[in-house]
Amino acid sequence: LLLCFSSLLGFDATYCPVEIQVKRNSQYKINVGNSLIIKCPFRYCKKKPLMQWCKIEADECVLLKESEAEGNSNVFTLEFFSVNQNDSGIYRCRAIVDEFSSESHGIKVIVEGEAPMLGKSPFKQKGATYRKAHACWMMGSPNMFVW
Repeated sequence: LLLCFSSLLGFDATYCPVEIQVKRNSQYKINVGNSLIIKCPFRYCKKKPLMQWCKIEADECVLLKESEAEGNSNVFTLEFFSVNQNDSGIYRCRAIVDEFSSESHGIKVIVEGEAPMLGKSPFKQKGATYRKAHACWMMGSPNMFVW
């Protein structure tokens, strides 16, 4: 049996800092236009932390989202409903309790592919198809209309 105690003034043996649990070298690969949810697991003991997401831009981390941890969840998320090339980069999450904070390792997001092309309509095409369809419509003969 080993008993330990401290006689340091102001020491709080129950102090438990918030802990971010993002693995080193985490990354997400996603195609343009798809949705993405980046996860930031964390652990806390007493007080729920204020959570933040930021994106590394040049020499600073630009704040994207800030909110208190929700319910009993220990995962803070950043959601992208339709990613584009500008979403590629390094993201970090941060947990703040009182004057203490904990920040994650960088989370790399790689967006691959190009933006999808919009469907083509004969009315948007330049050339013979557009002129022919347009001429039939103008003459008022819908049964001769060609798509």
